[in-house]
Amino acid sequence: MEKHPSRQQLISAAQTKQQTLNDHLAVCDDCRTLFELYRQFPVTGELSLQDAPSGWIAKAKEIVASSNPLTKLHGMIARLAFDSWSLPAAVGVRSQTVEQDRRLRFEIGPFLLDIRAERQSSGWDFTAQVTGDQPLGDGVILRVDRQEIKANELGFFQWSSGKPPRHISVNAGDVRLELPEMTWKQKPQS
Repeated sequence: MEKHPSRQQLISAAQTKQQTLNDHLAVCDDCRTLFELYRQFPVTGELSLQDAPSGWIAKAKEIVASSNPLTKLHGMIARLAFDSWSLPAAVGVRSQTVEQDRRLRFEIGPFLLDIRAERQSSGWDFTAQVTGDQPLGDGVILRVDRQEIKANELGFFQWSSGKPPRHISVNAGDVRLELPEMTWKQKPQS
């Protein structure tokens, strides 16, 4: 079995147009492909990539270690963790109150979004709260369909609507956390 030329030998042959490797290139498709690439796209002779200066590497590690989890969650879709309407109620507990109230909990990375919905005669009343390992900071907005809602002084989002929302998202600066589209038709209890 014939030994393949080294990378440096192929680069050198491609740069100087040497005829020394012609016999090998005639029978070896892999080396011929590399030779053609080196001939069409000249390599400067530096075979290994240089590391960035150690100060830059240390600074990059600091930035990653101290970054806010929200920056990693940009555009992430939440996962439904709890829906009170999906649990069957015991026969003796079934009532109109259970059917008119709904509790939802969504998980978004290290953050939780709790929503309580209460059906009233005139529509729906909602209360929501976002909690997590780290505070979201000021300027957090809950976007409900086309309406933007800011948290009150206790950190709760409250709103009323004639019909329940289909789309909800949390906006914190340039981070947008999406909830899956919601349906508001309760499955019949068996």
